[in-house]
Amino acid sequence: MKFNLILILITATVQGQNVGRNLFGKTFSANVNSVCEETPIPDPCAGEQIYILVKLTKDKIELTEKGISSCEKETYVHSYIYDWKLEDNEIIVNSNPKEIQYTYLNKLKLRLKSDKLFGLVTYDNGKVIEYELKEEIQ
Repeated sequence: MKFNLILILITATVQGQNVGRNLFGKTFSANVNSVCEETPIPDPCAGEQIYILVKLTKDKIELTEKGISSCEKETYVHSYIYDWKLEDNEIIVNSNPKEIQYTYLNKLKLRLKSDKLFGLVTYDNGKVIEYELKEEIQ
């Protein structure tokens, strides 16, 4: 009985990591927020779009939060690489909470549905919004 249970667990783990294999090595992104800023003089670059980017390999995940101004310039980039695993189609990231505490990455849950990657972001008001992360064409 122990042997059967171990075999089932090994098979489930291997199959789980293979589910997203066609996602490996690609970068996926979603726009998760917009920021508007009032300025004393007109500034067409004052607005900002906030993006989350995800890149998976077999055993590592790179999570990035990036701000892009209204003038298409990067205003900031926070990027981290962690170990990950797949459990019940949810990507479990072994992140460092202190590193990501002030980013949207702290409030992000990743899921696979039909080989598509989705991110659920919990906002400060408690609202949860699901985004499909689209593959970026290089």
